[in-house]
Amino acid sequence: MKKLVLTISGVIFSCSLAFAGPSGYGGCPGPMMKGYGQAQYPIQNIGEAKAKDMIRQFLDSNNMKDYKIINIQKIQVPRGTAYYATIEGKNKQQYEIHVNPWGYVVGPFALPR
Repeated sequence: MKKLVLTISGVIFSCSLAFAGPSGYGGCPGPMMKGYGQAQYPIQNIGEAKAKDMIRQFLDSNNMKDYKIINIQKIQVPRGTAYYATIEGKNKQQYEIHVNPWGYVVGPFALPR
């Protein structure tokens, strides 16, 4: 009787080790977790006019009102169009400001003279 109980418990333990592991999704998020880029929604990118307006607001709010926007470049990035603007102050020092496709403004970055 003792051998039978030990044998059955050994078989149950071995089966539990064999079937313990990742589920049918191979350790990745399941269908309810929406991981790894599933169910992406369309993103509204900003246009060039909106980017220029956001750069002007950024300059006004950061005490750079006397700076002029010289040019704006469109850069294609994986999720849309980013805008790089070159600005210039009274002392002819140029800076670059970046606006990503969703409207976040980053900068200013000093450009070499």
